[in-house]
Amino acid sequence: MKDSLVYSNVSLKKNKSYMLYLGGLKYLGICRFLKKSLRKYYNKNTEVIYILPNFPPCHFKGNYVVLNKKLAKVDDKMNSYIALSSDTFYKTVANSTHVRRLVSNILKNQKDLFVQLYKDSPKLTFLAKNKKIKFLGPQVRLFAKYDNKLFQHKMADKLGIPVPKWVLAKNKTDLLRLYQKHWKNRKAFITALYGAGGRGCAVVKSKDEIMRHRHIKKQNKKYIISDYISFTDSPTTSAIVANENEIFFNGVMDQLLDGPKNKGSIYPSKLSRKMQHKIEEYTLRIGKHLGKKRFRGFFSLDFIVDKKGRIYFSEINPRIGGTTLEKIYFHEVTKKKGFPSLPELEFRSVTRNTFGNISSYRINKGNFSWARFTVSAKKGDRVIKSHLPEYPELIAFKKHKSTALCCPRKGMTYLTGGLMSNIVCAKKSRAKVKQELKKAERAVLKNLQKFSK
Repeated sequence: MKDSLVYSNVSLKKNKSYMLYLGGLKYLGICRFLKKSLRKYYNKNTEVIYILPNFPPCHFKGNYVVLNKKLAKVDDKMNSYIALSSDTFYKTVANSTHVRRLVSNILKNQKDLFVQLYKDSPKLTFLAKNKKIKFLGPQVRLFAKYDNKLFQHKMADKLGIPVPKWVLAKNKTDLLRLYQKHWKNRKAFITALYGAGGRGCAVVKSKDEIMRHRHIKKQNKKYIISDYISFTDSPTTSAIVANENEIFFNGVMDQLLDGPKNKGSIYPSKLSRKMQHKIEEYTLRIGKHLGKKRFRGFFSLDFIVDKKGRIYFSEINPRIGGTTLEKIYFHEVTKKKGFPSLPELEFRSVTRNTFGNISSYRINKGNFSWARFTVSAKKGDRVIKSHLPEYPELIAFKKHKSTALCCPRKGMTYLTGGLMSNIVCAKKSRAKVKQELKKAERAVLKNLQKFSK
C-alpha cells in the first residue's frame, strides 16, 4: 500500500470524457452542474471521477478513488474514517502513482482535463505543471497569497475596509510581548496566518491563557493579534470573479457559530437592508481587486458586526466556501429559466475570463429561509445504522424540507473526529429553519454510539 490507494472503482470508457474532483465529502454534488457545459466542450458525455480521503456515503453512486495512507493500514477500511488535512491529502494525491496513471490514461482520449478542488495547493505540482490540466478556481500562486491572513489584513486596510486594530507577532515570545504591551489583562483575538472555520483562532484575556492554548503551546510560528470585538452578528458573503468588472455577488448570510468555529450558515441575513448593502459594497470592492490580480472563480468573505452596527472585515476564503453547494442549489430553484448555474459561471470565468451577457441579472433573493449545519463525530464514535437522505438536496430546496446528507454507512467507526452529516433545511421562516435544524441534529447524533473493542 505504498501508493496510499485504499479503493478504486474507476473504469475508463473511450466514448466518455472525464473531469476530476479532489477533496472531501462535503462538496460531492458541485460537479454535477458542469456536466452540460463539459458535454458541449468535449462533444460527448462527461463523467466525474471523485478522488477522496475517505469512503463516500452508502447512497453515493459514481466513479471514485480513496487515497489515505493511514486508512490503507486499517483492516476494516470501508467501515473506518480517518480525517486528513487538505495539505496532507493533496500531498498524498501528488505522490500517487495510481492518480498519475489515471490522469495519463484520461489525457490519451481527450485534449485536456478539468479539475475541481476544495482549495488549491502547492502540493499538486505534477498537476499544475501539466499544461493540459485546468483547475477550476484560482491559480496556486494566487490561492497561497490570498489564503494568508497577514496579506488579507493588509489588503483590507489598503482597500479602506474596516479591520480591528492588529499587529503581527513573529513568534511565541513576540506574541506574549505584544499582548503585554497593547492588551495586558484585556480580551484580544489571536489567529494563525492560515486556517479556516475557526481553526487556529483563540480569544484570550491573559498571558497565562496564551501560554495554555494548545495550538500556541505546540507551535512557535507567526500570529496576528488584534482587538477583540464583542460582536452581535457574523455575516458571510460569497461571489464569483470573472474579471475586474464582472463579479457575481451571491447574497449575505449569517454564520452559525459554536465559539470561534463555523458550523454552518443561515439565509437570509437578519441584518438591515442598509447594512447588507454596505457588506455587498465591500464584497464587490474586494472582488474587483481580485479580478485585477487575475483571480478567477469563487471566493467568500466573513465579517463581524458590533453592538453599534459597525462592520469589520474578518477573513477571505479564496475558494469555494462551506455553504457554496447549498447556494448553488438555492440559485437553481430561484434563478430565471435559462440562466447559468453558479458552477457554470465559475467555468466561464476560468475558461473565458467573462460570464457572457448576464450584466443586467441580479440574484433572486427568494421568498423562503434555508440553512446548512455541519454535525461532526468524535474519535471513537460508531454509526449504528445506515441513513439514506429523506430528500435529495435540490428537492429539499424546492419543497422546503430538511434532509441529512453525507451520512456514513452502518458500522462506520471514527478513528479520528470528522464529518458525520450536513443538515440542509429550507422553510418559510428563519425561526422554523432553526427549530428544524435542532431537531435534525438530535436525530443524527442519536445514530452514534461509543465504540469499544
